[in-house]
Amino acid sequence: MRKFMSLLLGILLPSGVVEAAELPIGPMMFKLGESRATVLAEAQTRFALVPVGGNPDMIFLSSGEPPNAKIVGGIAFKDGRLSWVQRNWGNFTGSTAAIDVAKAVQSALSSAASASGSRATITTEEKQVPGTDFRSTYFQFPGHKVSITVADSNDTSYGQQVTVDESISL
Repeated sequence: MRKFMSLLLGILLPSGVVEAAELPIGPMMFKLGESRATVLAEAQTRFALVPVGGNPDMIFLSSGEPPNAKIVGGIAFKDGRLSWVQRNWGNFTGSTAAIDVAKAVQSALSSAASASGSRATITTEEKQVPGTDFRSTYFQFPGHKVSITVADSNDTSYGQQVTVDESISL
């Protein structure tokens, strides 16, 4: 009986252990729950860090310094721990080729499905501000979220943009 219980516990216990969610951005793997000091020490060697005004716990990650900055993702901390990671799969403006947008959407969905399984809840949201319509589609996988946002503006403040992001959060 003792051997049976040991075997049963050996099978059941590991399956109950939940690994912290992680998301790669460029050359770095970000794991939720890691300490701020550890994350920032490595991130500053791989990215240009762009603080978000008004929110000292949020930082954008750029692949270059201004004026050649390209935001590739973002991170946020809560109580000294990594609590949110967002990977930018693509930001498209103007008359971008449809194939480029489709590749970004497919890559983001494939990444989330690989990490979380193929089931997702899909929701949509529309917001309007004077002169601009925002339409978002969210694919909520267990532990991962893919967001596709379209900004359609008839003025020069936003123009026409499509962004594709994947995120994880606590």
